[in-house]
Amino acid sequence: MALVFKSLVSCFVFLSFSYSLARTTSFEYRAPTRETLQEIAQKNHNDLGYNSARKELMGEIDLHEENNHYYVTDVYCEQDYQSPGPGQIPNHTVINVEHTWPQSHFGGQDRGKQKSDLHHLYPSDS
Repeated sequence: MALVFKSLVSCFVFLSFSYSLARTTSFEYRAPTRETLQEIAQKNHNDLGYNSARKELMGEIDLHEENNHYYVTDVYCEQDYQSPGPGQIPNHTVINVEHTWPQSHFGGQDRGKQKSDLHHLYPSDS
């Protein structure tokens, strides 16, 4: 009988401790608010402008080199186009920049920022 009593007391103590710990410890996830996400996104944002964004894209980010020749690859057909090299833009009548998010959907005061957003610009065949 004493063993059963000790076991019941031990279970009671363990469950009481577990319950009080669970009540005082919060593991609830709270998603950031829209305003918080906007603050984070704008904190270190650098608006290049459209022409500078094109130069950065074609002359650095999507520029490839092979045997001392530079080229940019079209995003749709994966065709390579000759490029003048780092920091320069290829002839726009041959390969240009395409927005993957339609400019007609841009809106508000940030239209310029949206137009030069490097996350949505890709080289494409003219």
